[in-house]
Amino acid sequence: MLKNWRLGVILISIFLLVVFAILWNFLHQTQVANNIPPVGSDRETCGVCHTGGSMGFHKETVHPPVVNWQCTACHLPHNTGEDLKREKLLVTDKKYLCLTCHNFGDRKKTSTHPPFMNGDCLDCHRPHSSDYPALSRMEPTRLCITCHFVADLNLMRQVHPPFREGDCLACHKPHVSEYGKLQRQDTKRLCYTCHYDRDGELKMPVQHQPFARGRCTNCHAAHAANAMPLLLLTQKNLCLMCHRDFTGLTGYKHQPVDEGRCSSCHWPHAANQDYLLPLPMKGLCTSCHDSIKEKYTLPMQHLPFEEGRCTDCHLIHSAPERSLLPKNRNEFCFTCHADYGNLKGYVHRPVQDGNCLACHKPHAAYEPRLLPLPLMKLCFSCHTETELEFQLPSHHPVYENKDFDCVLCHNAHVGQAPGLLDLSGNEFCYTCHDQIRPNYERMGHNNIAITAEKGSCKNCHEYHGSRIPPLLVKQSLELCTGCHQREAARMHPVGEQYTDPWERKPVFCTSCHGPHGTGWPNSVKRWGDSLCLYCHRWNPTLQSR
Repeated sequence: MLKNWRLGVILISIFLLVVFAILWNFLHQTQVANNIPPVGSDRETCGVCHTGGSMGFHKETVHPPVVNWQCTACHLPHNTGEDLKREKLLVTDKKYLCLTCHNFGDRKKTSTHPPFMNGDCLDCHRPHSSDYPALSRMEPTRLCITCHFVADLNLMRQVHPPFREGDCLACHKPHVSEYGKLQRQDTKRLCYTCHYDRDGELKMPVQHQPFARGRCTNCHAAHAANAMPLLLLTQKNLCLMCHRDFTGLTGYKHQPVDEGRCSSCHWPHAANQDYLLPLPMKGLCTSCHDSIKEKYTLPMQHLPFEEGRCTDCHLIHSAPERSLLPKNRNEFCFTCHADYGNLKGYVHRPVQDGNCLACHKPHAAYEPRLLPLPLMKLCFSCHTETELEFQLPSHHPVYENKDFDCVLCHNAHVGQAPGLLDLSGNEFCYTCHDQIRPNYERMGHNNIAITAEKGSCKNCHEYHGSRIPPLLVKQSLELCTGCHQREAARMHPVGEQYTDPWERKPVFCTSCHGPHGTGWPNSVKRWGDSLCLYCHRWNPTLQSR
C-alpha cells in the first residue's frame, strides 16, 4: 500500500513537471514571438520540422519573420524548375532578398561596405537568430576584426577608446555612408561629437589649415598610435611632413626645435596670434626665458625688446650665430645702427672686433645707452691704468664734476684722431681752453717739440692726471730749465726756498712768466718795472729786517 502511494506521488510530480515545462515554453515563445498572429503563419507547415528551438527563439535577437513564422517571406515551400540554382529555397537572389525589407539607402553613396555592396549580408548577420544585437554573427568587438585585421593596433602606446572597446559603430556606419570610410559624419563633426570645442578653437582667427578643413586624420590616427595624442608620427616628423622648409636645419638650433617640441611654441589647431602662437611674442618667449623676463623691470630697454619684437633680432628655429642671431654681432647691430657700420678713423677695439656687447646690454640695463655699468666704471674696467691716473693729486675733474666723463673727450666708437679724439693736437684742448689760443699761437712754445709733436700741449701737460699741478709732466723748475738752460745760469732766484712775500707762494718761473703767452715780450705777466715792483714794493717792515 505504501509503495503504491509513493508511486502515485512520483507520477503526479512527473505530470506536473511536464505541464509546467509546456506552459513555460508556450509563455516564452509567446513573449519572443511578440503576439504571433494565428492567421497567415507558416508554423503549422514549417514548424513540423523546424521547431522553435532549432530556429533560435531563445536567443537574444530573433529575425521578426522567424518570430512570426512567416517563413515564406524569404523561402519558397518547394523547388520549381527555374529555382533549382537558388540556394536555401530563397524567393529571390540573396543579393536582393534583404533589401526587400531593409532599405539602407543607395548603395552607390560615397562609401559602401563591400559585403553590403555585394549582397553578402550573411558575412556579418545570421538569418534567423543570434546571441548578439542586429543578428550579428559574433560580438561587435570581434566581428569587424574578422576582416579588418587590426589586432596589433591594441599593442600601441595609445588606443582610441571606441576602438579599444570594440565600439566601431560609434564612428562608422555598417552599410553605406555619405562620407568616406563609412563615417557617420564628416571628420570634423564626427571628432567633435566627443572632442567638443571646449577651448573655443573653432572661433579663433588663426587656424591650422588641416584643422580648418576638418582633416583631423592628416595628423591623428583614427584607431591607435605610438605618439601622443594619437599622432601618426612623432611630433617633429609629423610637422616636417608639410613644413619641409624646416628640414635639414643647420647651425645653432632653438632647443624646442632641436628636440622636436613644435607645440611648445605653436598650438596645433588654432590660436589668437599669428603663426598659431599661444601667447603674444613677448609673453611666449619669457615663458621659458625667465632671466629675460626680469629685464622688463629695468629702466633702460632696447626698443625691440621693450615692444616684444624678439624676432627683430633672433631667428626662431635656427641661426648661423649664437643666440640665434642671423649675422655676427657686429654686422647684425649695424643693420639698425647703420651709422656705425662704415666707421673710418681710429676705431674703438671692441667695435673693431664686433664685440658690441662688451659695452652694451642687448635687452635692458640700469644705465643710459644700455651700459652694463656706470660709464666711468665701464671704461675703467678695461683702462685700469687710466683710472690710476685720475687718482693722482692733479687731474681732470672726472670725480668732482658729474658732467665730466670719458665721452666728453673720447668718442666711444670712432675718433678722427688718436685716442678716439674727434680733433687732433691742440685743437682738441682748445674746445675747453680756448682762451689760451690767441697768445699761445704767437709765442715760442708753439714752435718747439719736446716729448710730443711741435707746439703740442702734451710737451708740458699730462692728459688725465699728474702728481704735479697743473697736470705737468715734470716739476715746474725742471720743466722750464730743460729748454731754457742759458737763462737758468743767470736767472732770478727761484725754488721752494724762496717765497713771494705778497702771494706767500714759492717763486718759480711762472711767477713772472706766462707759459701760454701774455702778449708782452718774453711772456712776462707785467710790463716794465711793474713786474718787479709787484713783489719788490717798499715795505717798512721788510726794510727794518
